[in-house]
Amino acid sequence: MMNVHQFAIRAHIQRAVAPWAAGQVRDLHRDVHLMVWNVVRDLLYGLDESAASESLHEDMEHWMFQTFAPRVRAFPVNLPFTPYRRMLKDAAKLEQRFLDIMRARRAAGASGTDALAALLRFTTRDGQEVPLEEIVGHALTLFLVAYETTGNTLNWTLFLLSQFPGVQQNLLDELAALGSNPSYEELDQLPYLTRVLKESMRLLPAVPYSRRLTSRDGTLGKYAIPKKTRVIFSHYMTHHMPELYPNPERFDPARWETIRPTPAEYLPFGAGPRTCLGSSLAQCIIKLAVAHILPRWKINVVPNSVVDRHMGISLGPRGGLPVVLAAQDRDLHASPITGNIRDMVDIDQPGPAERVRVAA
Repeated sequence: MMNVHQFAIRAHIQRAVAPWAAGQVRDLHRDVHLMVWNVVRDLLYGLDESAASESLHEDMEHWMFQTFAPRVRAFPVNLPFTPYRRMLKDAAKLEQRFLDIMRARRAAGASGTDALAALLRFTTRDGQEVPLEEIVGHALTLFLVAYETTGNTLNWTLFLLSQFPGVQQNLLDELAALGSNPSYEELDQLPYLTRVLKESMRLLPAVPYSRRLTSRDGTLGKYAIPKKTRVIFSHYMTHHMPELYPNPERFDPARWETIRPTPAEYLPFGAGPRTCLGSSLAQCIIKLAVAHILPRWKINVVPNSVVDRHMGISLGPRGGLPVVLAAQDRDLHASPITGNIRDMVDIDQPGPAERVRVAA
């Protein structure tokens, strides 16, 4: 699939960065999210810009922010004038918008190989169409998760590269050997790019925690876990265990030259039967985007910006990520920043472009 769709992905990436100009201050978080949104609506949902417009994107972002807002979670009671009631009303409006999209696709025949077409072709055991009301939640959740997590991973990867100029220099050296428009197959064979992405997803996993509901009585170590117990586990905490990853807050792609964590120790896309089905697409988008952007643009966080984390359905920067654009001249320097991202990442640099050894 990557070979078939990489040209469409590259076209969306090129279109997203076409308005960029040297000297601009842009919200990197918003730019990469809209980029990934357009890839997802095109390749996974077969929708054009009129059907899945930016206003739909804004409605989904607003609903997601409401859903995870502390005031909503603190009082989840459906009473008039409560934040929870407002969230439910906005959720109903968003669901209706997506139902309209699904009805239009089904009326047109639901042809195509995208995920939405496959959902719309579902039938019951007696051959009847599955009512849209029964699958709209799946379609909406898949759409939201697909672009939100991939967008945040790309955002954090570019952020880390900007703050670690030595790593960026090494990656630019590796990319330079492939020319201006490398294929995904070529990028997927680059060892350093692979390590950079692995380390980015280890350090700042887009999904910081997950939860499961036990289907039967069982035990976990010394703990008895009854049936229907809600179990919460953290990708982030696992990825920051010093016994697994020495100096866990350090962005160090070179660690992947020697470590081989198990699926229970490294799980940016989950593990086992619940592994994210979109992991290959996500990595294709991110690698193609990094390979297109990095050799052309030098991205620096606006000096003295406050970079705080926001944890909703995915881990992202609260209020966006302001960056200054410049033509890539490889005169790389980290920006001084504040904010609680510094609690998660050791971003103090020994020098503007100090390199580390890159193993083949």
